[in-house]
Amino acid sequence: MKKKLIKVAIVFILMMIFFTILSRAADQFTIAKVMTTEAKHMSIEHSLIAPGKVSHNQVQIVSTVSNQVVANVFVSIGERVTAGTVLFKVKKEELGKQISALQLEIDSLNLSIQDTTSTQSSEKKRNELAIKRAKEDLVQVRDEGNAKVSKASEELQEAKTKYDEYKKNPSSMADVTATELNAVKKEKQNAFDEEVVNRDKNNLAAQRALEDANNATITTSSIASTTLEKEQKLAEKTRLEALQSVDGAITAPIDGVVTKVNMTEGDRTTDASTIALADLSAGMQLKVQISAEDESFLNGEGVISVTGENSQTHKQEKIEKLTIASVKEDNEKNMIEVIIKLPKDSLSYGSDATLQIVNSSSKFNYCVPLQAVRQSNDNKYFILIIDEKDSILGKEYIASKIDVTILDKNGQYAAIEGPTINALSKIIISSDKPIGERIRVKVRE
Repeated sequence: MKKKLIKVAIVFILMMIFFTILSRAADQFTIAKVMTTEAKHMSIEHSLIAPGKVSHNQVQIVSTVSNQVVANVFVSIGERVTAGTVLFKVKKEELGKQISALQLEIDSLNLSIQDTTSTQSSEKKRNELAIKRAKEDLVQVRDEGNAKVSKASEELQEAKTKYDEYKKNPSSMADVTATELNAVKKEKQNAFDEEVVNRDKNNLAAQRALEDANNATITTSSIASTTLEKEQKLAEKTRLEALQSVDGAITAPIDGVVTKVNMTEGDRTTDASTIALADLSAGMQLKVQISAEDESFLNGEGVISVTGENSQTHKQEKIEKLTIASVKEDNEKNMIEVIIKLPKDSLSYGSDATLQIVNSSSKFNYCVPLQAVRQSNDNKYFILIIDEKDSILGKEYIASKIDVTILDKNGQYAAIEGPTINALSKIIISSDKPIGERIRVKVRE
């Protein structure tokens, strides 16, 4: 009987071992295998990436005198030139014709100026003579008027004296009456008053004649306008002669890159006939458009870099530690134009480049990969961590749920906080099978 019990016990133990091994083997196929990580103390970075075109900071416009015939254009867009490089030429024959025509116009203007000067000289002499005569006339009129007034005054005084003497002693003048003497006195008074009026009137007329003579002006507007026109023609002729002296060649004033050519051979030059040169010494810039919603990246605290084609090696290069040169808002399109100043000879003109601005937050205690944060049906966020438990089969790993709040996040990490999170928590970031709370899992090494 004892031997039987021993056999039963051995069989039981063997079966238990068998089923344990079988259970462990089954676990290998049914239990979810997970990968874990620990929360990090770090900042959350936010990146703005925007494409743009490389251009130059400063462009110089090259042109020439209008109404010339373009003989040759020697450069094309994108070509790099040095100061002194011939950009285009105009026809010398046309230059010569225009210079000769201008000289004829200048000669004609000189003759006109001479004629006008001669006329003005004659007018001046006549005016001076008129002033001299007016002065003489004024002196003569004053002298004559004063003489007549003086004589009339004497005659009036004589008449008054006779009348007064008659009244005192009538018998002394038997041949006249008081009435007659009084009539003579009145006559002399009227004559005196008339001479005074005439004198003042003649003096005023002579004074005004002198003023008119003094105020007479010699016409100078004609000669002034003609002289101005002559100066303009001379300046134009000088410009054409300077162009003729270099065989009609227009050269680059700076080292640069041709960005625009607004002329073709045979054209007549106008104000719009220009060649634009990007100034290499002024460096380059990247111009991009960003959404107004990303304006926070322009607060000056971000790290700015630009990646594009190197102008020397033509390979992709990343330029760091850059700054924003200018910002211009377009409220209608809800966009912002941003210009980044680039170092001299850094990226190829006209090439595509990418702007990146990275803003970093302050450091958070618990940051996890974004895939570690899950969302429940009620739109709440949670994470799953590993809890260890001892069982008859050994250590077991159970997924436990912790509700969390997202403080900040980007495309890779999320900063979180929760009631029982610590730096040693093993946070599940991936699983080869669907898992949930209180599910037994196997941790991948």
